[in-house]
Amino acid sequence: MGTQIRYELTEAQANLSNDLAIQFKRDIDNTNNGSIETRKRYHTALENRFAKFLASEFRLKNINNISKKHVYAYVGFLQAQGKSAGYLVTELAAIRFWRKHSNCKNKLPENKQLDLEKREVGKYNRGLLDSELTKMIEVAKKGDRRDIVFGVYIAYYFGLRKNELVTVRIWQLEEADANNQLHIPRGKGGRKRDVPVDTHEQSLVLKEILRYAKSKGKKSSDYLFCDNHKHSVKKEKDSITNWMSNHIDEILDPDRKLMVEKGKKARAEGGYGWHSLRHTYAQRTEKRLIACGMSLKQARKEVSERLGHGRPQVLKTYED
Repeated sequence: MGTQIRYELTEAQANLSNDLAIQFKRDIDNTNNGSIETRKRYHTALENRFAKFLASEFRLKNINNISKKHVYAYVGFLQAQGKSAGYLVTELAAIRFWRKHSNCKNKLPENKQLDLEKREVGKYNRGLLDSELTKMIEVAKKGDRRDIVFGVYIAYYFGLRKNELVTVRIWQLEEADANNQLHIPRGKGGRKRDVPVDTHEQSLVLKEILRYAKSKGKKSSDYLFCDNHKHSVKKEKDSITNWMSNHIDEILDPDRKLMVEKGKKARAEGGYGWHSLRHTYAQRTEKRLIACGMSLKQARKEVSERLGHGRPQVLKTYED
């Protein structure tokens, strides 16, 4: 299901695919709509996948000639590859984003016309077991990856997204240690939020990381994980992403699917990564808040705010 699609292109098809990718890039680069991360995902979908498909299957030369038949064929191709409904919806979102900001006049089919399976958001529990977290830390320490160790701690104990994680600065951690609030100045969609520091474990993590940062001569304005060079944030993000991809199979318990409480969600077969730590944070925090006297509704609202979501209903995706 998660296997990357490999296209066997001739030299002529590869050249054509590159030309199509340049055309897609031109159209998307001409708009500031959507977040930087959203546009980056759309770039990848269009330039690395859709362009190759159009070149190999249709020998298309001009993206403004994309029509219904191309979209129908692409959806059929992805379904034949075993791609999930969620994967297809994301690919189609990229195509529609491009269409909205292009000179293409052809009307493209809506999702309901494409016979897509219903997207089962939140069907599986993507949180990690305590034993898997311990294993993750052990593997990172063995490889002398202090950035992974601290990254896991911050994602697990504070629920940060990967983008928020790699851009954490020392001043945020210093203020969190002093004021019991970890401030996120720019989360997804530009949202600001404050994550409460209300457990002993969170305080210990902050103090340990700050001691390390001080030993390395870090200043308040410095990034925790990156230096101040132009591409350091992207480099660090790619590095921790690759580390997780390379080690996740080693970390996951082979019997994890059997470790499900009665009435709880089944554990997914794949799709685990940095975001799984965020799922785990949400599950642990919701249970703790309920144990402290909050109702389920109140706990969901509170955790939703800590995660940076505008609607508590979104939290159903994270629950176990």
